[in-house]
Amino acid sequence: MFFRRVLSKPRKKQRTLLNVEVLESRDAPTAAPGNDLLWKAYPSANAFKLHSNPGANQVIYLDFDGETVAGTQWNTDANGGSPFTVSPWSMDGNRNAFSTAEQDKIIELWRMIAEDFAPFNVNVTTENPGLEALRKVNAADTKWGMHVILGPVPSVSDSNFFSGAGGIAYLNSFNDAVDTPCFAFNGDSSATPEDSLPVTVSHEVGHTFGLDHDGTSSQGYYGGHGSGNVSWGPIMGAPFGINLTQWSRDTYPDANNPEDDLTKITTGHGFGYRKDDVGNTAASGKVINGASQAALNPTYGLIEKNTDSDFYKFYADPGSINIKIDSLFVGPNLDILATLYGPNGAVVATSNPLAETFASFSLNLTQKGAYTIKITGTGLAGATGYPKYGSLGSYRITGTVTPYTPEGASFRSLNPVRWSYSPSSGIFSGYITVANITKISFSGSFTFEITLPSSSIQVITPNGVQKGNKLTLTYTGTLLPNKPLRIYLQLVNPLRLALGTGIHSWVTKITANS
Repeated sequence: MFFRRVLSKPRKKQRTLLNVEVLESRDAPTAAPGNDLLWKAYPSANAFKLHSNPGANQVIYLDFDGETVAGTQWNTDANGGSPFTVSPWSMDGNRNAFSTAEQDKIIELWRMIAEDFAPFNVNVTTENPGLEALRKVNAADTKWGMHVILGPVPSVSDSNFFSGAGGIAYLNSFNDAVDTPCFAFNGDSSATPEDSLPVTVSHEVGHTFGLDHDGTSSQGYYGGHGSGNVSWGPIMGAPFGINLTQWSRDTYPDANNPEDDLTKITTGHGFGYRKDDVGNTAASGKVINGASQAALNPTYGLIEKNTDSDFYKFYADPGSINIKIDSLFVGPNLDILATLYGPNGAVVATSNPLAETFASFSLNLTQKGAYTIKITGTGLAGATGYPKYGSLGSYRITGTVTPYTPEGASFRSLNPVRWSYSPSSGIFSGYITVANITKISFSGSFTFEITLPSSSIQVITPNGVQKGNKLTLTYTGTLLPNKPLRIYLQLVNPLRLALGTGIHSWVTKITANS
């Protein structure tokens, strides 16, 4: 099997024979809550309607259903200027229809390819976006992309042009004014196993961004190193049979290519990195559970840059927690380092299993309150390791905690009782405002206790007339974050001397029974 790229006129063809093994896949989740499109369970019929980042101006179109190529440099170089046809991709050799198994495989291949481009603001799609979405006709054009044709080697007049190639692309062709496709021949029934296809596609698209091959002083392509789930290889090398494939920057032994892949991809092609989806500080962390909720909300996120840190917050009582942060279940690019912080901000635990790309916490918490999880991409030390440079991509958080029960510390009064006098009615009235100072909602029965300056004052409250130094108010309902509850009061026998300035009394105690 060969990769091949075409540089510039005169066209230079490069090829290297490679061994191919089937990539190891992980078990897919049975359900896909949330909005991360790479994790969803899709019906077979959706194989040609997949989008990784709908709305992005730039696209990478994966064309499985055959294509006639005309009016491109390929036609000039390979077929005397005439059109030629690439037959539909197939696993079973029947190119007239896609079986259910083939459609399911297309969905899996799309996930793996889309994961390679997940950090960038580009849409990897299997749905034909139309010609105008694939070419950049002038400087004012804002929408264009790359057409990737997947299938068998086509028949052309120059029989040697595509011969033996596993994939081929014109260097720096992403911004072409015509629809200049690149090709991926690996993974077709007449060539090599299907799981060689994602590596080939991402590699060839990399050439269209201007990326060169990652090799060594003695090899044109570097095949990778390591074993199991932390086997690693550069996308612009030949990481077949590797679990963790990443964009790289001279980041492996005897590397011969110092290119900064990430910078070249995100420079001059109409797009940059995806917008950061989660806060980068503990204070801005996204809350992933509610009061009295044991199961965390299944949460999907993305590490877009190797400087990115994503923070999440959950509330828990003392007791056991079991939390897992998974990288994508097939073709991951992200090796996860997770740090758990306690309510006081101190580190409780870190997780980065040496032989895995996921992180997890299974332990007993000793404090009640808000805990924070920090998620970053990381590398692996040692000769068979890798840096964090290309550790980017998708993750999912799931788990259970000991449910958090609300208490007085969860609430705060925003003001003392403020009395006002109406001369027309002779009535003194006031209010107290109580706020939920956490980031989660509480539902149930709540009791508020107010201290008065005189035991002889009688007050009309939502719970009836009360007298004495303390008022006890109850409320049943939901207290939302950032939505204070205002409780109105009215004096029955106002004592002006006792009231003094007219501003008195704080909520001194709050309890909750949920």
